[in-house]
Amino acid sequence: PLPPLDWTQVQDPATAEALLRRHVPSVVIAWLEEELQDWLAVLRTVSTLFIGVEGIDYTRPHAVERLNAFLRAAQRIIYRYQGSINKLTVDDKGTILLVLFGAPPRAHEDDAERALRSALDLQRVAEEQELHLAIGVTTGRVFAGPVGSETRREYTVIGDAVNLAARLMKVAGAGQVRCDYETYRGARGRLAFDLLPSIRVKGKAGLIRIYRPTGEAGAVIREAPEGVLVGRRAEVSRLIAGLDAVEAGESRVLLIEGEAGIGKTRLIEELIRLMRERGIAGLLGRGRSIEQHTPYRAWREIFTSYFDLDDVDDLAERQRRVQTLVQEVAPDLVERIPLLNDVLNLGLPENALTASLDTHLRHESLVLLLLTLLRAWASERPLVLILEDAQWLDSLSWDLTVQTARALTVARAPLLLVVAMRPLEGPVLAAGPAALAEMAQTERLSLDALSPDETLALAAARLGVTVEGLPEEVARLVRARAGGNPFFAEELVYALRDGGLIAIEEVAGERRCVVRGDLFQAAQTLPETIQGLILSRIDRLPPEEQLTLKVAAVIGRTFAYTPLRDTLGEHMEISDRLLRTYLDHLTNLELTLLEAPEPELTYLFKHIITQEVAYETLLFAQRRRLHRTVARWYERTFGGDGKQPLGVESPLAPYYPLLVYHWHQAEEPERERFYARLAGQWAAAQFANVEAARYFSRALELTPPSDREARYELLLAREAVNDLRGEREAQAQDLAALAALAEEMDDPRRKAEVALRQAHYDEAISDYPAALEAVQQAIKQAVRAHDPVTETEGYIAWGRVLLRQGSYEAARTPLEHALALARAANHRQAEAQSLHRLGHIHLCQGDYSAARDHYRWALQLYRAVGDRQGEADCLSTLGVTHYESGDYPVARDHYEQALAIYRTTGDRWGETMVLNNLGTVYCDLGDYERARDYHQQALEVRLTIGDRWGEANSLVNLGLVHHGLGDDATARRCCEQALAIQREIGDRRGEGYCLTYLGYALEALGDLEAAAEAYGAAMELRRELGQQGLAIDDLAGLARVALARGDEAEALERVEEVLAWIEAHGPEGIEYPLQVYLTCYRVLEAVAGEAPGAAERADALLARAYATLQEQAAGISDTALRHKFLEQVRTNREILRLWRKREKPAPSTPQAAHNT
Repeated sequence: PLPPLDWTQVQDPATAEALLRRHVPSVVIAWLEEELQDWLAVLRTVSTLFIGVEGIDYTRPHAVERLNAFLRAAQRIIYRYQGSINKLTVDDKGTILLVLFGAPPRAHEDDAERALRSALDLQRVAEEQELHLAIGVTTGRVFAGPVGSETRREYTVIGDAVNLAARLMKVAGAGQVRCDYETYRGARGRLAFDLLPSIRVKGKAGLIRIYRPTGEAGAVIREAPEGVLVGRRAEVSRLIAGLDAVEAGESRVLLIEGEAGIGKTRLIEELIRLMRERGIAGLLGRGRSIEQHTPYRAWREIFTSYFDLDDVDDLAERQRRVQTLVQEVAPDLVERIPLLNDVLNLGLPENALTASLDTHLRHESLVLLLLTLLRAWASERPLVLILEDAQWLDSLSWDLTVQTARALTVARAPLLLVVAMRPLEGPVLAAGPAALAEMAQTERLSLDALSPDETLALAAARLGVTVEGLPEEVARLVRARAGGNPFFAEELVYALRDGGLIAIEEVAGERRCVVRGDLFQAAQTLPETIQGLILSRIDRLPPEEQLTLKVAAVIGRTFAYTPLRDTLGEHMEISDRLLRTYLDHLTNLELTLLEAPEPELTYLFKHIITQEVAYETLLFAQRRRLHRTVARWYERTFGGDGKQPLGVESPLAPYYPLLVYHWHQAEEPERERFYARLAGQWAAAQFANVEAARYFSRALELTPPSDREARYELLLAREAVNDLRGEREAQAQDLAALAALAEEMDDPRRKAEVALRQAHYDEAISDYPAALEAVQQAIKQAVRAHDPVTETEGYIAWGRVLLRQGSYEAARTPLEHALALARAANHRQAEAQSLHRLGHIHLCQGDYSAARDHYRWALQLYRAVGDRQGEADCLSTLGVTHYESGDYPVARDHYEQALAIYRTTGDRWGETMVLNNLGTVYCDLGDYERARDYHQQALEVRLTIGDRWGEANSLVNLGLVHHGLGDDATARRCCEQALAIQREIGDRRGEGYCLTYLGYALEALGDLEAAAEAYGAAMELRRELGQQGLAIDDLAGLARVALARGDEAEALERVEEVLAWIEAHGPEGIEYPLQVYLTCYRVLEAVAGEAPGAAERADALLARAYATLQEQAAGISDTALRHKFLEQVRTNREILRLWRKREKPAPSTPQAAHNT
């Protein structure tokens, strides 16, 4: 070795250092300057280029100049992409250049793309200089650092990825670039690739998947399909039509159905390719078999991508991104952000609003927030949502899917919703798909088997050959065995290839499949099913890789690296490097796919059947052992320190469903029962009532009869969710079981609790006598248990049942008793409820002043205890009292306050009712444009939430408003649409209103025969329902029609019937008494020349109408609104005109007061 350099003897150290720096990599210099050279070596992911340079003959003059010219050009390209040249060697093996991307200190998230772009640019430069480059590019974890002795060192990279790059350089050949899967994965979506046949290389046990970069590509939401889609032309044309529609601003739903392996995923991949070509972005979610009872599981993936959280582990950063984006796109809903915990596990603290919501309102409010976020996306660009494996969606995911389709359709947003699933069986499971299938914008695509020729073309494509390149004996085998199933065809040829029975060779410059073994004999032993083919492929794997695949199958179709590593580590010694090698090989064999890169390294079984087959190979004892290990991993990772009790707020809560599954498979019933109870509570807290009932039922199955207290609590929880689901038979069975348990324990508190729940059930099924008996039993047991709270609730329930029966005076006594108990116990919530219901009594009895007093007292208490729902309900009923008193401006103000709260809490039903009331106020005032806006808003919400009754109700009201606007053609259409819905759902009361308003429209359009038919049907229906007052409106309509036909005798006969009824009952119960008075006036005026006294009676009716109108107008304090009421309502305007024409003063004492 050379002696150490004595720097004191160097005359110009600065110049010498500058010269030396040219020969030392910059990363080394940086660490040397900080005196940290001992820490220079690192393990990191690097993209490596091995470049073989051909075309320089070193025996000829100017060879070095040619090499230097190429190196100068190469440096410009490599440095432009911020790579580094590690070394150049010239020896008997040729000229080799080693280039690194991602080596310190220049690391980029897109190093794989940079490496490939530089490789393509280097090929172009080489061609210009008449050189030939063979380039191999790989990406992987390598050692990067100094190697050598104290006297001679070099900075280099060492690792499998480097060795593989050298192998791929040799495979590539002159003028070509080849890369591995990791490099392809890092650059896909930005560069285009050809998938080449897998190869074997020295040092690798299995086949290596290789790719050829070909140039630019557009953006995609995930990996584009590898290879040409075979067949499915009709289905692809429908995908294209869906994309055309969404780009045109329309909404479409595609429901793709097909058996396992039939090609649903491949069709989705083709859709993604088409999206990429058009530059359309989208969001993808997937159902998972072992998490099919986890609320919002598929939508978690969609909103993780929505908020760009895929690669974000830091909880604070996740929270910040969500809060920032919601603030930008939905600032009015910022207060609801903690609700996103239920979907994204953000760990955000609850605020006053979200903490005050019950489970139903929490669900409604969350759905509204999610829909608002999706609408915000769709308002800027087309929205494509893809849900794969939808047969495993939980009930809340289905509910959100259906509401998304409805909401964005109603909003006329550009949406393409694609749902791919296996055919479902059973009415309960099919409810979600059925709701989608019934929508007008839904298309169903049922995937059938491929034709024999298409199956053959697919198999050839997977082998990288043409159909003509397949030997006839292989073709016959594929046709005979695959049965048109694409996945079967793929697995069949892969099994032949992996077993060495066929190989791909170049024959006369063309890739062809050649037979290498006894195919006839092999065909006798080849499995007949997809499962058997997959199993034969798994059997060929080394034992360690087989175990890796089996443990992954226990975790699920999607499996993260960390739990896989830790679970395997419990049963074998394995390094990260070795495990990653196994996983790379499984990916290369297309048994698994890479789902997400570091730091959330996650893999996916290419097909669910592969997972199922791998799982089924495990012995039952092995399954139990592995499931136990996986369950403990979740407990250890997310369960905290074990000191805090587990509940719905625990970080472990989102994994309760998985723990139920794993402990069930581990056959440990106590652990399964423990988590089934918790999973039920967590699901119930999210209003996932179907899943909650299922988990509570499982916990009950595992709870011994001797543990009465545990069974009681589980039954009580299940009864509550069955009540919310409307499952009355199941609820009745739970109540019977609860009553028996309470009796066995002789616990008066529980007996009171059960009796109160029984009363609620009886009220729900309208068995009011039974409900009254149950509440009295509840009160008796509450007194015995010294439980004033339950006793108060019993009296409130007693009053509520009597109110439902219309026994207003009888209801007053228990409610006043409840009020006294609540005040004595300082139970302000119960006090507010008692006052609220006492207000209802006064409202129903027409004592609006007393009703208002009670509602105001209740309102103060609701506000004091922070009950936003009670506050909104109270404001709404206050609005009703003012409306009924004719004080429209004050009614409007109360309704608008209630509307603001309902929208804040997400109560969609309450929102629609108040919107409806506001529309009615403005309609009565003659402000039809504003009335139309409110009723249209109500209609849109009702369409979104699937409220068919409400949809018809809004259409009826819109029909009336359009009649007021003079647009009777539209009024007729609205009423006819509403009528169809009402007859479908059996809403006979609504049908009566609809027929009446349809009569108004038809009468105005001059279709008198149809108008008479509508009025007649309405009158008959109202009389059948006991609505005699409302029937008078229809009778007056028939009188108008008769008069218009010139049949004055019939008109007079109808009017006499109307006036006789009013004489006997007054105008109470008639919907539009002023219109009825005006009708009677016109008929009497028409027959005045022939009917004695008709003129005088007509004058008296006009006077009564005018007096009633003035009394109503006097109740409107707002001058502008009063003017609209008098001048814009057609009937009111006509009464004023007629009165002024007669120039008679109004009578001093009105004969009747109108109660709207």
